[in-house]
Amino acid sequence: MMPAKKGLVDLERGRSVIEAMRLKIKNGDWDGRATIRATARLVDEARIEGRVGKFHFTADEPPERGGKDAAPSPLQFFVIGAAFCMVSQVAQFSPEFDVVLDEVKIDLRAEFDSSDKYGFPGAGTAFQKATVKLSIASPSPIDRVRALIKHAEKGCHAVQSLRNPVPVSYDFDLNGETLKLEQGQLA
Repeated sequence: MMPAKKGLVDLERGRSVIEAMRLKIKNGDWDGRATIRATARLVDEARIEGRVGKFHFTADEPPERGGKDAAPSPLQFFVIGAAFCMVSQVAQFSPEFDVVLDEVKIDLRAEFDSSDKYGFPGAGTAFQKATVKLSIASPSPIDRVRALIKHAEKGCHAVQSLRNPVPVSYDFDLNGETLKLEQGQLA
């Protein structure tokens, strides 16, 4: 009879995955950097089709923003991506801290002001505030769970990108001619 799995994450398997990643960096097989590429195109009205890796997505806006509400909005994908990132880091590093996870949930809320983009004074369109409520059920000692949460928050690329300004550069092609955008302006 096989022993019952403890929690949602196989801690032994997770430890071997973490060690394999560390070994790749230590041996110079990987410098730790990665790039995620996403492509998207407007299909009609506000409906957008996109791809990241082998996965295909559709986004849309609600009718009040010109769409047909056929899929989550692009901003909803952004917010769920941050939530997914944080939960994945908790799961990925639970073996490192020997934390058994019986349940992991997150409630991530992003608040923003849309006034500026419609021509009215406002605080700008960047998120004004993001709040995260992480809920974990675990029989593991609280000090290990706290250390895991601290590490997961530090390792979550999406949450850290919300905390720290990220340089953004644009190329803009119009009818085959490339123009540069500098700080939101055509150069």
